[in-house]
Amino acid sequence: MDDPGPATLVVDELQLRPWRPDDAAAVLDAYQDPDIARWVALPHPFGPDEARGFISDAQAMWRDGTGTPFAVAHAATDQVLGAVTRFGPDGHMATFGCWVAAHARGRGVEGRALRLLAARTRDHGSRAHRWRHHGRQRGLGTDGVAARSTVRGRASGVAHPGGW
Repeated sequence: MDDPGPATLVVDELQLRPWRPDDAAAVLDAYQDPDIARWVALPHPFGPDEARGFISDAQAMWRDGTGTPFAVAHAATDQVLGAVTRFGPDGHMATFGCWVAAHARGRGVEGRALRLLAARTRDHGSRAHRWRHHGRQRGLGTDGVAARSTVRGRASGVAHPGGW
């Protein structure tokens, strides 16, 4: 099956969509937040070139099939609220990472985005999830997605390209 390319997923007012070059300013702004810098390995200083590199790396992950990085945006305004990425799966294990911009915290953005992407992963064959989620894990324990270190499941062998 041919790679369908990046998908767009929607839950409530959130849209998980591929990163675009014009998102670099939002990435630059978010990565100035010390709470994000505390949990995400960032070059220091993090400037416009690094923000553009973040977008380029995200696009390469889709092309290479090594991950599914999404911008989490408000569906009506397209304002970037954060990021969620599924790395892998590596065998039967997928790893997830996320961050939420300071202006979007406290609205359940993180939990809803992670649950949506994890459910999409589960529905397409990868039944085991390892959370690479630093800080809070509030809101992740519903909809059959565990907020534990590992949920064991069957190996599927389905990677993203063609697997969506």
